[in-house]
Amino acid sequence: MRDLAGPQAIDAGRAEKPVKTLFGWLLFRRISLPISLRLARTRIRPWHLTALGLFSGLGAGALLGTGRRPALVAGGLLALVAKLFDAMDGEVARAKHLDTSRGYVVDGLCDRLRDVAMLVGAGIGAYRTGNVVALEWTIGAVAGYL
Repeated sequence: MRDLAGPQAIDAGRAEKPVKTLFGWLLFRRISLPISLRLARTRIRPWHLTALGLFSGLGAGALLGTGRRPALVAGGLLALVAKLFDAMDGEVARAKHLDTSRGYVVDGLCDRLRDVAMLVGAGIGAYRTGNVVALEWTIGAVAGYL
């Protein structure tokens, strides 16, 4: 992918925002920011990353919902990838000066959908492995999350 706007159009300092979680600081920001700054110099748009994060999260939920060990591992890894895309969409938007109120709202809606899909998938997967109270805990977790 070639550089469309030139390197001067990328604002690396603006890409970063304060990290709110320890795990975000320890892992996600250290991985996402360098990738985001490279992607900001390409045709990739923030909504592309938002969509990839949503689809990765939906896929993670589906894999977690199987209750089978290999799929649980794959679902967990895909959930991490989804969270990386979630960090990267905002970083690319800020770096390219493409952040908008509408984009913020759409990103938040996609984040909620992704997270609920992963929670429900994990609950169904736990139920399928024989945990008889998993569905009640899942309903409580989703209600508490929302």
